Amino acid sequence: MAWTTPQTVVADSTELTAALWNEQVRDNTDYLKTVSDQGHRILTTAQRDALTGVTAGTMIYNSTLGQSQSYDGSNWVGVSGLVPVIATGYTTPRISIPAGSTVVDIDGAFTSAYDNYRIVLENFQQSAAFAFQWQFRTASGPVTAGNYSYAYYTLTYTGGAATSVASGTTQVDLYGSNTGAGSMRVIDIMRPNINEPYVFAYQTGVNHHSGSTVRMLNGMFGYSGTIQATGFRLWPGSGTWSGTLTIYGYSKV
Repeated sequence: MAWTTPQTVVADSTELTAALWNEQVRDNTDYLKTVSDQGHRILTTAQRDALTGVTAGTMIYNSTLGQSQSYDGSNWVGVSGLVPVIATGYTTPRISIPAGSTVVDIDGAFTSAYDNYRIVLENFQQSAAFAFQWQFRTASGPVTAGNYSYAYYTLTYTGGAATSVASGTTQVDLYGSNTGAGSMRVIDIMRPNINEPYVFAYQTGVNHHSGSTVRMLNGMFGYSGTIQATGFRLWPGSGTWSGTLTIYGYSKV
């Protein structure tokens, strides 16, 4: 509905014309489109980062990440739970690794915005039955010093058991040989960007080999040197790989 004749607002004697009224209605409608059901402003990451004079406690809904976020005075952090993280050079938290890939470097994944991080590898597959490997990365590149250690317990679908242990190596073996589609990993990394003398991680997942062989695994790995990791490197011991990975941050206090 629109005014068709000039109206007068008695409070300040301002004449409210039809054009002025309709402009105000449009402004209010546009504003409501940018507000969530919880009353938070809906902004993209780019719009959020362009804000100035933000005070601690300000809340928004980040439409790029699909998360409610709060400003803590220094960083925008997720209100609760896992918060998707966009690595350097990517536009979404979910990264597709195309078939035929070899070494994949992910930078800008770990920052001071969060204490801990989770990496989810989905439907990853290798062209050959060799170890699937990991290294941390810093601003200087991959960390190749022989300070990695890891240990895993695996269980095959037939009920057999095996243990794999190694230490003092220049990379982590994520226990690969995933020549069948559908393998997955969930890797939780504790405080990789804090520059402390030890970085610890825990992983769980399922390996799908060729045919019907499926292995469940639980394991841990770490780096016994002081590093301030900003990302990671993934690659197969031989051949190529593909899959999808997603990065999350959590537990910033």
